[in-house]
Amino acid sequence: MPKKEDAMKSRIALTIAVFCIIQYLGNIGPLPRLACAQIARVEIHSLKTMTLTDEQFLTGVKDGKPDVIAGELRIPRQGKVPAMILVHGSAGITDNVDSWSKELNKIGIATFVLDGFAGRGIVDVVTDQEQLGMLAMVNDAYRALEFLAKHPRIDPSRIGIMGFSRGGLVALYASLKRFKRMHASSDIEFAAYVAFYSPCHITFIDDAEVSDKPIRLFHGLVDDYVPVGPCQEYVKRLQKAGKDVQLIEYPDAYHNFDLAVIRAPMRLPGAQTARNCRREENPVGRIITSQKEPCIERGATIAYNAQAHSECLKTVKEFLTVTFTQAKAVQAMASTPPAQTAEKGTKKTIILPNGEVIWDLNGEWDVYGENYGPWSQFGSHRGVNKITQQGSSFLAIRPMGNPWTPPGSEAMRGELDKNGFKKVQIISAIGPLDSKGQISEDGNKMIIDDGEKCRVTYTRK
Repeated sequence: MPKKEDAMKSRIALTIAVFCIIQYLGNIGPLPRLACAQIARVEIHSLKTMTLTDEQFLTGVKDGKPDVIAGELRIPRQGKVPAMILVHGSAGITDNVDSWSKELNKIGIATFVLDGFAGRGIVDVVTDQEQLGMLAMVNDAYRALEFLAKHPRIDPSRIGIMGFSRGGLVALYASLKRFKRMHASSDIEFAAYVAFYSPCHITFIDDAEVSDKPIRLFHGLVDDYVPVGPCQEYVKRLQKAGKDVQLIEYPDAYHNFDLAVIRAPMRLPGAQTARNCRREENPVGRIITSQKEPCIERGATIAYNAQAHSECLKTVKEFLTVTFTQAKAVQAMASTPPAQTAEKGTKKTIILPNGEVIWDLNGEWDVYGENYGPWSQFGSHRGVNKITQQGSSFLAIRPMGNPWTPPGSEAMRGELDKNGFKKVQIISAIGPLDSKGQISEDGNKMIIDDGEKCRVTYTRK
């Protein structure tokens, strides 16, 4: 008798193969062609996991019920690529998950669509959420991360996670350092966390101690299935703790605002919702409700919102492009041979392995940007950049963005030698600008100018 996981893989693989072949040979009625041509390779993989109750997960138990789940890996092009793990919601893998997979493939990001239900014999949990613990798929996500990190086509330093509703909770709370210590490998972590209309009504122990990697939440303001209020409060707590987290809100958007097949608001009378629940983890790993009366209700609305979907697509693609570009640059810089750091008075320098002494630019810098000439209409701006330097190579990031570029985007990059800048580029909204730079005698001020339209002054904080 074939193994359970082999049978599962065979069925899924056969379905996809037959569909792609039919699409290649001809059309299936009015259906659009599957994006087979947009991806270089499709792989079906099974993953061994443990089904844990929420209490088991929160207390660090690892020997739950053994299960086998599956996922579809779509690799968009040749070479090592970044990847996003996509985690579905209570209804299973719906059209919006598949749509996001295709959109990310278009910009060169591989996707691993994780199915946390089929292998467990679950169709959906819309009307009965107790079929599977809310945190069980966080454990699944860590297993998927470990698998992708070893895949020869995936860059292990550029793997993110994106989840929807119940899957958004998975994507959001996979960032907790405590959860990672208990259930994930210590040598790898997600590079980005993206949560769509995620529940945030549970307060976990130490839940402000999250990854230093960027976290982004997307939520509709009229969502009556998973209201945005608790997420607004949680994001404020994380921001106060200095974490790179943002909540992007969309007026007039309901739950599933990115599910294009729902053209008019649809009422789900049997759907369980915790919209009026406030819960917290107690010291023995149990999630308790702060209200005296049962707070689970039934009935919620889902609806597509074209404007919110369009804006969200643009924001997410820009965010992931910047985040993965930054991660790749930092990884490349980390491979530079180590250098010694020396500090003489207020002068911070680095001694390279060849004995050459160069400036140490690591740290935060106040920035004053001036646009002139053909860009004079754009005026000036102030901000803060964070510079990371490995050896002679450096990279400046805009943690909060500026009027033309998103948070986390590159601001400047280049290379130093004993005379100062060997090469330097200002990274503008339209791309890199080859520039020239000067460093003050004490190393605490820099002026970078492309000589035509843009000048940036850096002052060490």
